[in-house]
Amino acid sequence: MAITKKLIELLKGTITDDSTLGVGTTFNFSIPFLIPKVKKKTPKKVKEGEQESLYNLDNAKVLVVEDNPMNQMIAESFLQKWHADVKLCNNGQEAVDILRSETFDIILMDIQMPVMDGYRATEIIRNELKLKSIPIIALTADAMGDVSKKVIDSGMNDIVTKPFDPKSLFAKFLKNLYK
Repeated sequence: MAITKKLIELLKGTITDDSTLGVGTTFNFSIPFLIPKVKKKTPKKVKEGEQESLYNLDNAKVLVVEDNPMNQMIAESFLQKWHADVKLCNNGQEAVDILRSETFDIILMDIQMPVMDGYRATEIIRNELKLKSIPIIALTADAMGDVSKKVIDSGMNDIVTKPFDPKSLFAKFLKNLYK
């Protein structure tokens, strides 16, 4: 019981007991948790023989900023399978223009694009548009140490390398949507 009490207290929770001699003891506890910005629904049961999809972004609005049509198609395909509402644009300037009138839960941002790269677009999103809380995940084929540092220094929240591993990308989405 001491271990349980300590674990609950470490999670900033409380535990109480109600004991009646000869009858038994009832323990109650509560642990405070933050409510995520995007509420996750309980996965629906699937018919026997079908594979249950545990990947669910629950209609999160995702802006994919990527100049390569093949990469757009791949990202959009996975995100739609994960129940995300996806909007595509071809460069940083298009992203900035879209963000002037629409809101999104998260942005997947390529770094190297024509017209306006991901670094410059992020700078405008953070400083001019004042969108400081929207998570931006960099998407790049180059993730050497200096690139990762530059991504974070530019105001992006995380980085995924191309070609991306779907499980890793999904984990980054969860990490950044529910913080």
